[in-house]
Amino acid sequence: MDSEKSKDEMVALLKEGICPFCSKKFVNPMLHINKKHGITPNEFKDYLMINRKSSFVSKELSQKLSDNAIRNNKADAMHAATQKAPREVSEKTRKKTSISITNFHKNNTESKDKLREAFKAVIAASAKSRRRAVIRIADNGDVVCYNSIVEAAKANNISDAAIVCCLRGRNKTAAGFRWKYK
Repeated sequence: MDSEKSKDEMVALLKEGICPFCSKKFVNPMLHINKKHGITPNEFKDYLMINRKSSFVSKELSQKLSDNAIRNNKADAMHAATQKAPREVSEKTRKKTSISITNFHKNNTESKDKLREAFKAVIAASAKSRRRAVIRIADNGDVVCYNSIVEAAKANNISDAAIVCCLRGRNKTAAGFRWKYK
């Protein structure tokens, strides 16, 4: 870092947003020094023996960032002030609600069981609709067909993820077999 300026002069110039090497003014002189002079900000700060966390931006940019922060804080405060406070629920309403929920749970154990069974049926049906048949191909040419990846994984004592990796082309084989969709 060849420069006739002292380290203190360089820091003063940086604080003004001026590059100490080419004496041009920049919004962010450290970015310019990195790109044009090939010196990283940390290297330069170490050379100047200043804290790596200190930043050097022009006064204009610093003021602009400060104004934006103040404006955003005011906007957040205004937004919070316009929000309605949560409505208070009377004690009478709270008691009615808790009693009705308790009664619902006591009286509807049969309907809950029916609902649970229906939900299980829907999940099972959607799982069946997503199944895809797969083919296991051995090196000697033997071919075995399976209705789903899970079924194939259980039959071959391997993870379904290993088969999926083969089907998607990430791996060539799983458990010594090649795998294809039917």
